[in-house]
Amino acid sequence: MAVTYTDVKELVPDCDVANAIVTSIITDATNFVNEVLVDCDNLSASEIDSIIKWFSAHMLVSGPCR
Repeated sequence: MAVTYTDVKELVPDCDVANAIVTSIITDATNFVNEVLVDCDNLSASEIDSIIKWFSAHMLVSGPCR
């Protein structure tokens, strides 16, 4: 399952940022997480998706939704 802007926006309900911005943040978070965890064999795909979702939400509230 790929993380979507809906998944992230559900974690930050008071944030009214365009879906395209959230999608861009998810792309950046996905690239970062995949690079950091490239050699990690003990996480499932759903666990990695959860990391990406929560990291994206963190990036969202650290930037556009302060």
